[in-house]
Amino acid sequence: MVDCDRCERHFPHSRAFEQHKKDSDCHNECEDCNKDFTSPHGLKEHLVQSPRHSYCQYCKEHFDDDDELQAHFEDDHAYCRDCRRVFTDTNGLDQHYRQSEEHNYCAKCRKDFSTPRGLNEHLTQSSRHSYCQYCEEDFDDDDELSKHTDDEHAYCHKCERTFIDEDALAQHFRDSETHNYN
Repeated sequence: MVDCDRCERHFPHSRAFEQHKKDSDCHNECEDCNKDFTSPHGLKEHLVQSPRHSYCQYCKEHFDDDDELQAHFEDDHAYCRDCRRVFTDTNGLDQHYRQSEEHNYCAKCRKDFSTPRGLNEHLTQSSRHSYCQYCEEDFDDDDELSKHTDDEHAYCHKCERTFIDEDALAQHFRDSETHNYN
């Protein structure tokens, strides 16, 4: 006779008890670890958190090792490799990149750069961007950038250089030997 303490039932032999565990909602067994959980949620948490398992909770798939699981995340999910987080879709991943200070993300191109310098080079050199190097702002097009530069920054017509503001332009005039504004 075999007893099921959880269900308070008795079985004539172990085969009947094992069948009961497979059929019952009260038993959710991890066969690898020989652990029995009271709910499917408990089993899922175990599979996700246990270092013995390489389990994708989104697909409910088991993998042979963590390398295979990692490759699966990268190939089949919206996955941030740096933070080791999976998002429900690419919009969630995009929001993560936009909001995280740890990423060097170009929202227009939806590309994450490994360094701030890489992002800055992309913004200043890419033909897709109209980027103001003075205030580090990206505009929709070159017309908007020109308007911004005219409205917000100072321009020396003699040497065709732009300065961050009127004070910088005045300093330029004072320091310049080629300008006769002294």
